[in-house]
Amino acid sequence: MGPPQAPEVGDARVQDAAARYLPRHPDQLEHARRSSADGVTQSWTWSNEPETGSVALPTTASPSAPDAHVLWTGYSDADLVAQAADVLAPGESPSVGGIWSLGRVTGTGAAVTSSFAGIESWYLAEGDDGSVWLGSRPGLVHGAATGAAQPRLDHVALAGVANAGYCVTDRSPFDGVRVVPRDVVETLTWDTRAGRVTREQHRRTPRRSAVGGQALADALTLAAAEVGTLSDDGQRVGVTGGRDSRLVVAALVAAGVPVRTFTKGAPGEPDAFVGAMVAEALGVPHERVDRPGQTGASTAEVDPVARLHQAVVIGDGGVSGFDATGGSRLDYATHRAGLSGSGGETVRGAYARIQFVSANPAAGERWMERTLLGGVDHLEPEVRAGYLADVEPWLEQVRREPLQGLYDFFLDQRQSRWFGAARFGASLIATPRTIFLDDRVMAACEGVPVEELCDERLIRDMLAIIAPQLLDVPFVGERLTCEQDDPRRPEPVPAVKGAGGAFSWRTSFDRPLAEALHREADRGTAMLDSDALDRMDLDGSATAADARRRWHLATVGAMHDPAHFDPDRRFDSEPAPVLVSAREQAPEPTGADRSPAGRALDRVRQHRLLRTSAARRVLRTRPARVAVRAARRALRR
Repeated sequence: MGPPQAPEVGDARVQDAAARYLPRHPDQLEHARRSSADGVTQSWTWSNEPETGSVALPTTASPSAPDAHVLWTGYSDADLVAQAADVLAPGESPSVGGIWSLGRVTGTGAAVTSSFAGIESWYLAEGDDGSVWLGSRPGLVHGAATGAAQPRLDHVALAGVANAGYCVTDRSPFDGVRVVPRDVVETLTWDTRAGRVTREQHRRTPRRSAVGGQALADALTLAAAEVGTLSDDGQRVGVTGGRDSRLVVAALVAAGVPVRTFTKGAPGEPDAFVGAMVAEALGVPHERVDRPGQTGASTAEVDPVARLHQAVVIGDGGVSGFDATGGSRLDYATHRAGLSGSGGETVRGAYARIQFVSANPAAGERWMERTLLGGVDHLEPEVRAGYLADVEPWLEQVRREPLQGLYDFFLDQRQSRWFGAARFGASLIATPRTIFLDDRVMAACEGVPVEELCDERLIRDMLAIIAPQLLDVPFVGERLTCEQDDPRRPEPVPAVKGAGGAFSWRTSFDRPLAEALHREADRGTAMLDSDALDRMDLDGSATAADARRRWHLATVGAMHDPAHFDPDRRFDSEPAPVLVSAREQAPEPTGADRSPAGRALDRVRQHRLLRTSAARRVLRTRPARVAVRAARRALRR
């Protein structure tokens, strides 16, 4: 926090913001406050971790600089406090194991960064009085910077949630708060006399001397070894028939960590069948457990309002309520690891594989347009225009270099923003380990061409190094891309979607849930087109994509509900369950299935001329809005 913030005003602001924006009541958290000698720089930290001999508040003074204050979140296998000066200094930075964010503040400035995955992020905002605020929670940063009783929302950022289900640029849902990009060190220096702040950025340079299967296998095994220190009786890990979970279990076994595996599913399901084969090949205990709703029930009692409340309170509105963000009321426990194969997409090319495996040269561009622009017609024209301008750089990069553009989008947005929100929910009860996103693993990936990630040869090479016996265990669905025509590799086990499972109440629901989502979405009329909600069929969703869009819009609406930011009501939401019945899911419409008028509207909506500054100015005018609504009504008829 920089000039000219007065200490007593700053403390009052922060305490009020904590009550409005922290996911748990401040009285339930350990709290610490520090200030520089002159009072110009202050820091506040809260922790849900118990005070034990091994866990302390994420705040301490640096022995090398007594006036400095080091802050961090996440976890690391090293002493982050001792390495803070080196990690944050310009030039090549050491790769520090774990997933974390790190900051160092003094009386004259601050420097912050995150590990390569960007899962633990820093957010930055400026107060109206010239103060500068940094923190790991965008809502908290916004509340402290503005002192406002209710948040000022960034509708352009929320347009990303309405379309993709998460923020798709460096904006946050709170006005004036942006994320510090992953793998970037942001340094701020304040001049108290002049009353100004100087900002500089530099990238944390990864060590690229060793890349490929061996480097990644070594990094993955090192990350797995750290998990062994959490519990004396080992870890229980889910395993399926895919690529990532078997690599996680193999790395744990190679690191000497006791492992017990399980697979959720009905007897005979492909994942249950292959998961047992993986465990047998590695010589670890295994069990099959029933999936919730395995009995094939066609009804479920759900609470969509509570789920949306979690998206706002835990995910700060940056991720759709369609995806779970946690919210368990269990106490924090150090022995929980929350291990899974999450994050393995990073060593398989992630979204770049859409283009890599397609015979269509424009596959990546079309996917990006569907993801970013699929719901733009739901937005109020001015918000739509700002959003189109915001996402144009992503669309342009994917047109210019599809593989790299899709991979960068996954790392910078889908992974760091979407997965970061889910990870934060899990961190309320544990410190979840995700070894694929460990700083060392990500650093090793930085030097690998995207093409090599996409063809999955690194998966094969890592398995050959860590657990060669798994090369003879088939995958569910299909072989590795680099082995598609290799007769020496075992035939894949056919995937059977939904075998033995219950209906998906999030995507195949009837009127009660549709009405509940409609009511929540209706709160967001400040940024949604006036007739967008009227076009939603209350009898239920026609397609899975339709259902996801309803959840996205309901999340945007929930962000506009003052109750979520009222300290007296924030932690005491009333249950509002509804009974949902399964309904037949309609297939996703193809271009040929749509009416000529509908296809024409799609072409108009996607036309590049509508993304120019002149078009945006025209679309803001009232006559244009009236004409667009009339055209939509005519097309619907």
